[in-house]
Amino acid sequence: IWTSALTNCLFFGLTSKQLMQFAPDLYYLDEETSKHKLLPGKGKYVVFLVFFMERILLLAGLLINSIVPCIPDDVINRTERHNYLQLEEAKKMRHKKVKNVFHRPLAMKLKKTTVEDDEKDN
Repeated sequence: IWTSALTNCLFFGLTSKQLMQFAPDLYYLDEETSKHKLLPGKGKYVVFLVFFMERILLLAGLLINSIVPCIPDDVINRTERHNYLQLEEAKKMRHKKVKNVFHRPLAMKLKKTTVEDDEKDN
């Protein structure tokens, strides 16, 4: 992604006619070929301009990456809420299991005594 800024700036500065329209004082019209060419000694300004624009694009990209979060806040909140609800449900289920384990012997004793009492009554 970051190299695309460099290649786009190179295309803009070296192959397209947009830079000629952007900075016409760096070019002249060659009458033999009727094409615009760089003025002698102005190539370094074109290179400087192209790489300056590339740096501006890279800084804009870094700024956007630092400002815009990868995951939206409401997605983070929903995920945290979902995880919290799952944790609470798991706690309830654990509590029910523990409660049943502790009360089971008492319930079994009660069943045994009622079954024994019923047999005695017969």
